[in-house]
Amino acid sequence: MLEIKLINKDEFGVYLDGVMDLYNGIFKNKVNQEYFLWRYLYNPFDELLMVLALDQGRVISNYSAVPLFLEHNDSKYKSGLSIHTMTHKNFRGMGLFAKTGDLLYQHLKSEGYKIIFGFPNASIHRALNKKLKRVDIYEFPTMSLDMQKVKNKPIEIITDDDFLLSYNFVHKDKSKISVHKDLDYMRWRYSKCPTVKYHNLIVKQNDSVTSFFVIKKYDNKINIVDYFINNQADFDELFAQVLTYAHDQKADQVTTWANINTDLKLWLEKNGFSNSLPITYFSGKILDDNCSLNYHINNWQIVMGDDNVY
Repeated sequence: MLEIKLINKDEFGVYLDGVMDLYNGIFKNKVNQEYFLWRYLYNPFDELLMVLALDQGRVISNYSAVPLFLEHNDSKYKSGLSIHTMTHKNFRGMGLFAKTGDLLYQHLKSEGYKIIFGFPNASIHRALNKKLKRVDIYEFPTMSLDMQKVKNKPIEIITDDDFLLSYNFVHKDKSKISVHKDLDYMRWRYSKCPTVKYHNLIVKQNDSVTSFFVIKKYDNKINIVDYFINNQADFDELFAQVLTYAHDQKADQVTTWANINTDLKLWLEKNGFSNSLPITYFSGKILDDNCSLNYHINNWQIVMGDDNVY
């Protein structure tokens, strides 16, 4: 018997093995139980956003999101980051993607969520737009720097990987829509991630951080996945640090995303970065037309680390 079911945190353990088996049967990058517990139970929020399709109790399809807050001006908005959509190959063509997605979106709206957004791959992008009415906001090119063209001028690397220092000087542009990231969020997302080792390169005054790059190594690349840049001088110092790290790791490339019409994009281009592959979809569905959220990319501030795959 087929059942479409919204599950809560108390039920998560019952279906965890089934969700994990479904994921590892579909995706190349295998994950273990620790990852799912970190992502769904140990995040800083108290809600589980997961809809399952069950065939005689067996997990055959899943649509899930992670709860977080977006901030804009002086307001915070309950939001969902769409992350895992998957259906067992033997049960495709039955409309399970739309059924699980519809139920999740209805639940989000009833619980006061203002938007669901995410970074779909090419295989799911069309279905999201057609069946769940998601709207494309932007397509992020990967900005890439060829390390063979960069001379090595090593400097001292300063890190705060566990986010233990003060970040009182870090003030985001309130006019931009962005993910609300307090220190609890940053520690959960980057310090406590069980599958990836992140480093937080910093510029500081005494014990206060003024600017940072959160980076990770992936294959032969160094990804700058999150950042705050206070000024040009801080950017220059962090850029020198990341180049030193990339040379030490014998990386071929340094990559990141940068919003259009920003100083960061211009600074990166000045230092040899250019647009390249992959290109990542960024889309969303506003669930409350009375909120100030919108689909205009110039009003957003998005980083690589906002996408769960980074």
